[in-house]
Amino acid sequence: MTTKQQKIDILKSWHTIEFFQPYDLCETKTDIKITHGELRRLKNELLPWLSNNAKSQLKIPLSQKCQYVLYLGLFDKNEVTQFSELYLDDNATNNDISIAEIEERLDDEGQTCFAKLVLDNYGTPNFDDLSVSTLPWALGHLKNHSLDKLTYKEFQDACKLLTEALNRIRINLSKYPGNQEAPTLCANALIVLIDTLYAWAGFFPADTLNNPDKAFAFQLSCYPINKQAKIEDNHLKSKKIEAQTQEAQSNISKNKAENKAENKAENKAENKSRETIKEDISASESILPILNSFFIEDIEWAINTVSHSEINTALAQYLNTQPDKKPDLYTQEGLKLINKNLQPNLMPTGRWPSSLKHNMALMQQFAINTANLELKNGGILSVNGPPGTGKTTLLRDLIAHNITERAKILASFENSGDTLDSNGFPKECLCGFEMVVASSNNAAVQNISKELPQIKALGSEFRQIDYLKSVANQLAAKKCRLDSKDSLYEPLEGDQQCWGAISATLGRKSNCEEFINRFFFEKHFEPDSEKEKNRNFEFDFLNFWRWRKLIQVTSFSEAKNQFNAQLKEVAIHIERFNKILTLLQQLSNHRKYRHLTQIMDEAITYVVKHHEVSVPLKKVSMENKKISRNLTNEQQLCQVCLAQKPSLLTRLFMPRRYRQYRHKLTEIESRLQALNQQRLILDNIETDLNMIARLLANYPDIHLPDSNADIREADLQRNAFWQCPKINELRSKLFISALNLHQAWLKEVSHKEIFRKRIRELSHLLRRSNDISNREHLWQCLFMIVPVISTTFASMGRMFKQVRQNTIGWLMIDEAGQAIPQAGVGGILRARRVVVVGDPLQIEPVMTVPPNIINKLCMNKLGEIADDWNPLLHSLQQIADRGNGYGCKLNVMNKETWIGIPLWVHRRCVEPMFSLSNALAYNNRMIHGSDAQAIISKPLNDGQENYWLSSKGVCIENQYKIELGNDTQKLIAQIVRAKHDLSSVYVITPFKAVKKRLKQQLTEQELFNHLGTIHAFQGKENDIVILVLGCCPDNKGGAVWASSKPNILNVAITRAKKNFFIIGDPDVWAGKPYFREVVKKIKVV
Repeated sequence: MTTKQQKIDILKSWHTIEFFQPYDLCETKTDIKITHGELRRLKNELLPWLSNNAKSQLKIPLSQKCQYVLYLGLFDKNEVTQFSELYLDDNATNNDISIAEIEERLDDEGQTCFAKLVLDNYGTPNFDDLSVSTLPWALGHLKNHSLDKLTYKEFQDACKLLTEALNRIRINLSKYPGNQEAPTLCANALIVLIDTLYAWAGFFPADTLNNPDKAFAFQLSCYPINKQAKIEDNHLKSKKIEAQTQEAQSNISKNKAENKAENKAENKAENKSRETIKEDISASESILPILNSFFIEDIEWAINTVSHSEINTALAQYLNTQPDKKPDLYTQEGLKLINKNLQPNLMPTGRWPSSLKHNMALMQQFAINTANLELKNGGILSVNGPPGTGKTTLLRDLIAHNITERAKILASFENSGDTLDSNGFPKECLCGFEMVVASSNNAAVQNISKELPQIKALGSEFRQIDYLKSVANQLAAKKCRLDSKDSLYEPLEGDQQCWGAISATLGRKSNCEEFINRFFFEKHFEPDSEKEKNRNFEFDFLNFWRWRKLIQVTSFSEAKNQFNAQLKEVAIHIERFNKILTLLQQLSNHRKYRHLTQIMDEAITYVVKHHEVSVPLKKVSMENKKISRNLTNEQQLCQVCLAQKPSLLTRLFMPRRYRQYRHKLTEIESRLQALNQQRLILDNIETDLNMIARLLANYPDIHLPDSNADIREADLQRNAFWQCPKINELRSKLFISALNLHQAWLKEVSHKEIFRKRIRELSHLLRRSNDISNREHLWQCLFMIVPVISTTFASMGRMFKQVRQNTIGWLMIDEAGQAIPQAGVGGILRARRVVVVGDPLQIEPVMTVPPNIINKLCMNKLGEIADDWNPLLHSLQQIADRGNGYGCKLNVMNKETWIGIPLWVHRRCVEPMFSLSNALAYNNRMIHGSDAQAIISKPLNDGQENYWLSSKGVCIENQYKIELGNDTQKLIAQIVRAKHDLSSVYVITPFKAVKKRLKQQLTEQELFNHLGTIHAFQGKENDIVILVLGCCPDNKGGAVWASSKPNILNVAITRAKKNFFIIGDPDVWAGKPYFREVVKKIKVV
């Protein structure tokens, strides 16, 4: 068990690492960079807010108002690595991480900066919102050997000093020419500002002093301001805030003077007003926003919570290394636990409406049932899913379950108005079902939120579902070109159409703003026009308020009755399943009789596999006849024995003979009693079998539990117990009824002014207004409307600011194998229940901090247990797996490893990709969802099988050689000749240098987003994958790294659904670990 102090130390080690995270400075074609030398020589001539010439060079009309963003004090990210090597002692090792691995995993390309500052059209800086990077400040501490002072408090204190310096700069700003009300940031003030940042951090980038014409002082981004945009000038905003603050403080003082004897309620109101003003002032005067790390504040919150109170169950389990382990789920003992958790009474009543033929796999349904069972009162559960094993499918069913469970509570109310409290918020019993999907992978987050509402996410039987459908289409549609006057959105066709607003991609501010505009405000049609009334399905676009007015839905009362009727129907069938299970258990109980053990084993196995009882009934009948014959014989013997009963005189004078008689008769009677009991048991067995037959007649395709099955059997793993088309249909319909009930509820309560007010406040919530109250209750309102919200971890802390622990009902972490462990701390602390889904045997988290810094900080805080929590060595998934009692042992790189609940049924790749991945990473435990004949390898149209193209040559830049580019072009030409579209091709490489040079050589537009390093393709799939390997016999370092773990090859192989090709030198690669398995399956040409 991890102690309280260890939990604090773990969090502190992650916390200090976050201070060294670099801000990733992106540069667009319109951005400009100015060196220190240029700034000092040309001064104001370089600043577009003060120079018409500079504005013209940026191709901005002189009359155009702009907002300017300055990124101050630029330096190369790789300077952090050099700096750490200079100032860290040799004891900060790299955990045997190779130089090649550091080169490829460490993201130190590009530039970062000290701070970000926004200027208005007059060049007036908004110093209150200046966001600063902790990285330069941390590097200053590294230089001064004061890493022990890397704390949030120290940083706050430093920011207060910086704020004072900024105020001095603000006071001395010159006035804008032509507007004496507006202070402006001139070149001299800008130089002072940058120098102030350098001095504040105690870190000066390498070229700043020695080569000022090489070192960039700042990067400038210009954003033209739309005439309709309500953007207030910074100098007016500052005056307004100052005036409001003074007025509020004056009013409080005035009230105090006039009313010394206020009553209790008035005192409360005044105190609240005071607190509000205090918060507003502190928002602008306290610590400056952090630019680079998204997790510092959340981890600080977690440290304080652990130190001074109790953390929630989920985070406590996450930080625990010794859970109460259950039986290994890949053993026969584990199968007993699987049977137990898949009992019919634990079946979720709601189901995602996919095709009726699609059952959940055994371990998918086990994961769902176990999550519902184990997380009832809070906690964390991890699911370990290899590629293509249905991790997203699992999350869908979990989503359907939660919506259905909330509908049960909705249905308990007499009318819709009773569901709201006196302030217009949903009552507490309706809370706890909020669902957030989070990931470090932005693509994963977007994919889930975009796919859930699409019609193609449903089975063909259910594509008429409608939950805020018109609003969902408006959220999903692409915007028309700016010069389009007739339409706001492009038409949605085919599979792009949506069925319901079940999810939304939020997180970053731009996503939230887009959601607000589309959901509440934007109108594709003129309200009440003929076009709006007669819109066709391609242009079915309405915002929420127009939907509310135009769309007719079932009343709450009727929707409730329909839901309850459907729920009753599901309950009836689940009760039948419970009866079948009880009967099967009764049959199994008869195994205790030795003469029935074999018969019962055979009977149960036959019923489970064939769903009928004729054969076991025949055997039971034969056994019954045998018993009857024996019974007849014993009865005859009994009659003979009774006829030989000794007389009274014999009993008196020949007692021995009488005792022999009694012994013989007792034996016969005992045998008769046993035979009668056996016949009764057999009669009961026949009755039970006949009852099972009658019940199973309604479910010919049901999958029944078989305790005698082998856990490795394909048939066992492919289908969860108690699933069949009939129950799939009923559970799907119940989920649809649950959605209809939610929609009916929303329509009715939105006509109540008190709830409409809450809906209007959602815009302020999502825009992160500081003055909003009841933040948590407003989030619950939003989740009642849109059940699932997705976000990256990077945006989660700021989006859910001031949301307390245990407030979010469910946090579902996707692609957790790619996430660093500290990324999830804030989300896990805010959530009551956490489900972690991922695969550590795919892409590992990207390094953004040099390994020697990470190791040093972990050792400083954790000592001997440093490696157990080191983000270089463990992903979020691995930490969650380790703390999960449910899982199994898997041999990973010759080391026995405990992983979370495993998913084994793969449904993506055909051969040889499936078998290769299975052998390389999963101990051949995966089972394909289709039979062997369906997954046979298929050649390209010209008959060309998958192959390894031998590409020789000598490296000219890191791992790149000219022959790689030429051979890749030839293969792509061959694919095109085989009539395959380039959009169906991924070109993947483990190496940055190879990617860069291939991008220069392969200019086909279709390949632009289909060519990259392995990291870019996590969670994606395509028909054809080309893996381009670099290196040569004289440069093998990269090959040694790429073959040191199965991850890279595993990800590349499993992106390919149909065909897989390798380009590389077999002399370098074919003998390496994992790659030697490839040459056994794919020929080298």
